[in-house]
Amino acid sequence: MADDDDATRLLFDFSPSTLSVASASTAAASFVCPCGSLSCEDPVGPVAVEIDAADHDLDLHHLPSTSCGDHDDHEHHNGIPVPANTRSSSPRNQVTVSSAGLTTAATASRCRPHLDDFQVLAVLGQGGYGKVYLVATGNTRDTFAMKCMKKADIVRRNVVKYAHSERSVLIAISHPFLVHLRFAFQSETKLYLIMDYIAGGELFSRLNAEQFFTEPVAVFYAAEIVLALAHLHSNDIIYRDLKPENLMIQRDGHICLTDFGLAKPVNREGTRTLCGTLAYLAPEVISKRIPYGKPADWWSFGILLYEMLAGQIPFDSENPKELQKKILSKKLTFPGHVSNNARSILKRLLCRDVNARLGSKGVDQIKSHAFFASVNWTALERKLATPPFIPELNGPTDTTYFDPAVTGRILHSPVDEKESTLSESFQRHFQGFSFAR
Repeated sequence: MADDDDATRLLFDFSPSTLSVASASTAAASFVCPCGSLSCEDPVGPVAVEIDAADHDLDLHHLPSTSCGDHDDHEHHNGIPVPANTRSSSPRNQVTVSSAGLTTAATASRCRPHLDDFQVLAVLGQGGYGKVYLVATGNTRDTFAMKCMKKADIVRRNVVKYAHSERSVLIAISHPFLVHLRFAFQSETKLYLIMDYIAGGELFSRLNAEQFFTEPVAVFYAAEIVLALAHLHSNDIIYRDLKPENLMIQRDGHICLTDFGLAKPVNREGTRTLCGTLAYLAPEVISKRIPYGKPADWWSFGILLYEMLAGQIPFDSENPKELQKKILSKKLTFPGHVSNNARSILKRLLCRDVNARLGSKGVDQIKSHAFFASVNWTALERKLATPPFIPELNGPTDTTYFDPAVTGRILHSPVDEKESTLSESFQRHFQGFSFAR
């Protein structure tokens, strides 16, 4: 059932995507638990969180529509993360976390992760709900990204269902080009998501450094993004926030789509919520005249592909109302160096008629376009194709491709600060959050 129009709220993202730091590695059959055991099990398995089909999406950032004009969608991202000339293969200021009795797991398991199973090595980013740390397990020294969110902030901002939805979507998906969740657990005052550490930084940083990609490079990255979105859509999930800042580069050079805070299960009736990053929103999302669904992701993909090829987004303005007008009506133009095949696919992806948009009849429409004629889709999905860029890293804890102004900060332990004790009724909001693969 579609979201009620009168419940729709504006949800624009103008904050740096510093929480997108996980890996798309698929789960290994003999993955080692933080406790060091190869045989550790979770006999109950994940607790599925039922998401009401009529659930009204909430304003994650509490921004009115008029607030968007004060920011440029790219300016605040400069330098996060930025390739540095110096490497930090052995992060300074290491902090060993010690926390007794901080798990409140809702699933029974023989071995569940605790905060004190991880050693904090560096800060990777900070967002509106908390921080992301580079951590290592005490016994195996495996490295991960740990996303830490304050429960009080989540409840205060009325985004509890988003926290559960992000966790549930991450559990449901498994693909080489999508972020992989290892564990989810909670303490008295915080939620924790443990994901594989992606060391290659944001695609945005690569694009910013290159200005625009040559067509073969754009084809490679775009094709991997197509496969990532196709996997989500095959599971009836829409992503709703596709942009370069939410795409990371793995150690082997392949793409990883991260940050599922706005991802949502969707049925044929679609949804009406106005959310995401304005410059990448489809016309039907902005107009709210009809419910939208999977084709909205393909419009965003078209904006991203245009940006990769041209070095700029096709519709741009510092004034949000003017930007919306351009998205709804401005004619699409191209720089002279953009090829005919590229122009063709972009025109069809950035088609304002949803039913005529490329991808509206399925991903095969996109995969069979002449722009992707050189792609062996099977080999690409198996990571047999050679990426155009492979990060130069010195060890598993190297943070070269993250902003040194962030990673060099003095570390403070993510152990719970002295905060007010949360009531039992408050804690019920997070029942079923904990998870271990």
